[in-house]
Amino acid sequence: MAKEVEYKSAGLNVRRLQPALGAEVTDVDFTQPVSEEQKAALRQALLDHGVLVFRDQDISRDQYIDFAMIFAKTKENPFVQWKDQPEPIEGYPELLTVISEFKDGKVYAAADVWHTDDVMSTKPTAITILRSYYVPSIGGDTVFSSAVAAYEGLDEETKAEIEDLEIVYARHLSEDRKDSKNYVPSLFTQPPVAHPAVQIHPETGQRLLFVNETASGPFVGHEGDRWDALREKLAQEFKRPEYQCRIGWKPNSIVIWDNALVQHRAVPDYDEPRYLERMTLTAAEQPTNAAGTRSRRWEPEPA
Repeated sequence: MAKEVEYKSAGLNVRRLQPALGAEVTDVDFTQPVSEEQKAALRQALLDHGVLVFRDQDISRDQYIDFAMIFAKTKENPFVQWKDQPEPIEGYPELLTVISEFKDGKVYAAADVWHTDDVMSTKPTAITILRSYYVPSIGGDTVFSSAVAAYEGLDEETKAEIEDLEIVYARHLSEDRKDSKNYVPSLFTQPPVAHPAVQIHPETGQRLLFVNETASGPFVGHEGDRWDALREKLAQEFKRPEYQCRIGWKPNSIVIWDNALVQHRAVPDYDEPRYLERMTLTAAEQPTNAAGTRSRRWEPEPA
């Protein structure tokens, strides 16, 4: 039976954007109190759709933080703190400024490859949130792809082969942006980490493919051309249009996504200023696979 394209939940209107993922939520104003029933509905909608968009939310920074707390996975230190960012907002270490930068007529965006946030941590970010202030008149979309669909679309032989594999991330995706306005020094001091290639979502129990273009290391215990080709094949799965949802930005938009359920990519196709503020919510636990293997710091075996 086909899923409803549009439905009501706790007075909120939820409209699906694409079959695989994404929904736009209306009939909610975050300048006003949100009921506990609506908070529960918002959390469920994020689990159901992976990424949510809210339009016309002209809210203060404190109200933005209140919005984020609806989705917090832990009440103790719920936010990643951005104290060493180049253009901090006084009094708001939770907020990371995301500023477009142009050189030689081209926009430079650190997030213009398929990725999940904070892969260099043993506990990658649980939830990422972006709020727009000013955006290009055209272009600058963010594209999302479903990690659930990417896994489910694999053939059974490949699923069995990768079930217990670990994939190494050894280089932050924006290391080549060290002269950028968005450079955050602490991001580049983290040692390599090994993540399960197939993870179990801690709330939905779904299997998720966790291999992307920023995976610069090998599968643990498996090196060589065959395994490099497998890593590339898995990363390419996220580029299938049928797994994707493309969201265009308008002023006062909020986009929130579950960092395990989706990968994302910023599209650098614009030539006008763009300014967003980002928050990231910490995970309650390390990612794990079906066998209980958890993400961990990794050191290569001695030759």
